[in-house]
Amino acid sequence: MNIVIVCGKLNHGGAERVAGPLANGFSRISQDNVTVMSNLNEEITYEIDERVELCNLISREDNRLIKWIAVERNLRRYLKKRRPDVIIGIMQLCSLVSVIASRRMRIPVIMTEHGPFEQPIITPLSKIEYFCKFYLNKIYQYITVLTTRDKQIIGNRLKNVVVMPNPLAIDRVVGKVVKKKVVFACGRLYDWHCKGFDVLLEAWGRCCQMGQSEKNAMRKDFTEGWCLQIAGVGSEQDLNILREIARKNGVEDRTSFLGFRKDIEELYRQSEIFVLSSRYEGFGLVLIEAMSQGCACIACDYNGRQKEIFGSECCGEICTPDDPVVLSEALELLLINEQYRHELQQKAITRAEYYSIEHTVERWKEYLADILKEKTETT
Repeated sequence: MNIVIVCGKLNHGGAERVAGPLANGFSRISQDNVTVMSNLNEEITYEIDERVELCNLISREDNRLIKWIAVERNLRRYLKKRRPDVIIGIMQLCSLVSVIASRRMRIPVIMTEHGPFEQPIITPLSKIEYFCKFYLNKIYQYITVLTTRDKQIIGNRLKNVVVMPNPLAIDRVVGKVVKKKVVFACGRLYDWHCKGFDVLLEAWGRCCQMGQSEKNAMRKDFTEGWCLQIAGVGSEQDLNILREIARKNGVEDRTSFLGFRKDIEELYRQSEIFVLSSRYEGFGLVLIEAMSQGCACIACDYNGRQKEIFGSECCGEICTPDDPVVLSEALELLLINEQYRHELQQKAITRAEYYSIEHTVERWKEYLADILKEKTETT
């Protein structure tokens, strides 16, 4: 099968991180011919299999309109020459350009949505976001969403919607791993409010204060030796805001901001606990990655999405978003109860297998086979 994946870039983002593993999986596991068309002018921070063809899609033109006209022309020229069996668009803009570029070619275009179809009342979907999700998406014949919750919200407003979770891009940890007393979190610092890092810092401050109270009462400080590490790219301004929040909560000397890291897998592996503190999260790929590396996980659940990731075995602690008290209680439980923490770590590794690239490619291949069969029957 000849597959083209259209993606805006191959660095730093969560949705963008899906394109590489998916392309690698198609190429390595099912021996498909895969081309990733993206912005190759920027640094590629995700590993791409040598069997995957990379094509530059975006010119260095500064004018956005001229740039995207050139993108459509470049893509159309490539599609006319190669005539792939299917196009997978990563998010809205790349999918829209793919539909325009493939007009009258009868090449199925799959639009992959990577954000939730709802947001909290305090930060609702903008009018343009709502229009794109519930109206512009009607132009696509095939759409994938990340969770069952999103498919329920869509109802019958869109056709041919399939739940397709993001793939796990890293191998699950095998054997015993030496862990450090680290509570780990990661995400874009410039999006710190959405990621709930302020909530996490307040919860961490509460935990440390509680631990100190225990010490003052001649009992063991359960936070002794523990530290919080937060990895993610952001501006100096964002970093200063978070440092100030850490200072106000008395944990500036027990919190490290690591910036963008290429060794994220190792950071997961060495951490005892991982926290997804987001106020809202469409999926939470970092949560699955942390599970695969044997972290005991705490997730702030946005309307069942993260609970769906944990599965029926409940391999992690679920918290209400935007609630530092509840989050601190979950942290306290895992810090104190070492046996329970280790149980969650083993459950997490087992559950992560469901999201392995092998299982994901298998689900995608079945989906693509159905699409191509439908195309053949209507020809």
